[in-house]
Amino acid sequence: MKVVALLAVHNEELYLRRCLEHLREQGVETYIIDNGSTDRTPDIARSFLNHGVIGVEVFPRDGVYEWEPLLRRKEELSLTLSADWYVHCDADEIRQAPDPYRTLVEGIQAADRAGYTAINFDEFVFLPTSLDENHESRDYVEAMQYYYFFSPSPLQRLNAWKNTGRPVDLHTSGGHRVAFEGLRVYPESFILRHYMVLSHEHAVRKYCGRVYSKREIAEQGWHRARAGHSPEEIGLPDRRLLKTVSAESAWDRSDPWQVHPLFNQGKRLQAGPTTPGEPARGGEPPAPFIVGAGRSGTTLLRLMLDCHPELAIPPETHFVPSLIQEWRSHPDPRRFFLDTVIGNRLWNDFHLSQSTFSAAILEMPAFDLAAALRVFYRLSAERFGKPRWGDKTPVYVGSMTAIQGLLPEARFIHLIRDGRDVAESNRGLWFGPQSVEEAAERWVETIASARRQASSLAHYLEVRYEDLVLHPEPTLKAICGFLDLSWDPAMLEYHVGAEGRLSELRHNVVAPNGGRTVTGEERVGIHRLTATPPDASRIGRWRTEMSVDDRRVFESIAGSTLHELGYDVG
Repeated sequence: MKVVALLAVHNEELYLRRCLEHLREQGVETYIIDNGSTDRTPDIARSFLNHGVIGVEVFPRDGVYEWEPLLRRKEELSLTLSADWYVHCDADEIRQAPDPYRTLVEGIQAADRAGYTAINFDEFVFLPTSLDENHESRDYVEAMQYYYFFSPSPLQRLNAWKNTGRPVDLHTSGGHRVAFEGLRVYPESFILRHYMVLSHEHAVRKYCGRVYSKREIAEQGWHRARAGHSPEEIGLPDRRLLKTVSAESAWDRSDPWQVHPLFNQGKRLQAGPTTPGEPARGGEPPAPFIVGAGRSGTTLLRLMLDCHPELAIPPETHFVPSLIQEWRSHPDPRRFFLDTVIGNRLWNDFHLSQSTFSAAILEMPAFDLAAALRVFYRLSAERFGKPRWGDKTPVYVGSMTAIQGLLPEARFIHLIRDGRDVAESNRGLWFGPQSVEEAAERWVETIASARRQASSLAHYLEVRYEDLVLHPEPTLKAICGFLDLSWDPAMLEYHVGAEGRLSELRHNVVAPNGGRTVTGEERVGIHRLTATPPDASRIGRWRTEMSVDDRRVFESIAGSTLHELGYDVG
């Protein structure tokens, strides 16, 4: 099998020799695109010609770092180099098969034999941890021992693909996810060791002196986290918060980080659980809170996670933000809590004994809102004999910061779906927007609100609905890692028991926000598709169902957000 790494480089003399030696040892050939290097990079690249490197080309650079043209060039090369598989990679990366006793090519061969056409890599980032730590003249792979698992979203590095003879798309996702017709993701992620910088001084040279494309920042949203930093703003992580390389080549995927500490000092530097199911700070196991725009797949994910033998997620609650805002102002907070929860129009959805719940709250020696909410969630989980709980209330996307302040175990999973599909799915529903303008505005504000809060959240994960439908197993495995929850294939069979789980809503008639009465059958009916396996036809339905005029209006309002998220526009 011929596997070719497509490697774009600019002034990578600190990394290139080690990178090329590793790829050669792994059985991978390399094609190099030199993007105007001014150091020894071109000489090192040429020294490997016919010794692992099959070609070196020069790609002009006008002083500005532009990523899209390089990605488009890789797309072209993948149609002309006649490899069996390709790997999109950078010089500061070391890529490995998940089995430490297999080469990268052997691992790819196993995926190919099993009928898969793409491979995701889990990213483990290595950084110096002190100002005097310098690995610029050392074998950094051997010397650097401290890392964090970086996973801002599932399938974050879908970087290896089979040559099917069809064009591929790398540029839409900024190189993070290859896309092509017939893509089928191997369920086990490979390993990516990412050595971003080798010293603090190197970080300053690498990022503070780089001029990024203003167009790519404005239109794609790329480089925003890395652009415009002064040397004083480049920080290193606390070693105590990192994981240590294992002699057994075991990689710790618990407590994934969502931002890089180099550019986000203080925003994501908290130690978390180190083993699945270990309690988070405060002694509580991680609790998923599934949020997002309505009709973005939150019910689908709720039912998937609810099938895990350790986790139960009740129907939507809706009472948590108001409790947080008001409970301290009431003379009897305990009574206010009970009245709010039991008096909620959705109380009958939970099928809890009112007397049992009230007794548990009244028996608390001193009332505490966090403890009282945990009583509610635990009783809900105990109905199914499960030890862990979560919540799925999409509108909590606007209250994540407040919920985290009360419940530090909360881990927020933000479901994102193409806003045009969201608009079509909401059409005609009693809770849906009244116009396409309102649909676009709601969707944009939901995304913006979540991302405004994300930098202050200890645990925040964005998941694409499209990934959940097209690649449920690797996406769910990544979510399990985020939740410190062991993987269980029962989650893939969610549709078998979906109808029974949703029947909780059938006998509760509600009148939301004083509107028309909605029957239980209607409430269950809007989730009818969850009784079948994931349906790829639900992706991109706007192309055939949304009128040209509605599409034009929606994109005039939400076009920049769609583009930033990597969805096709125009």
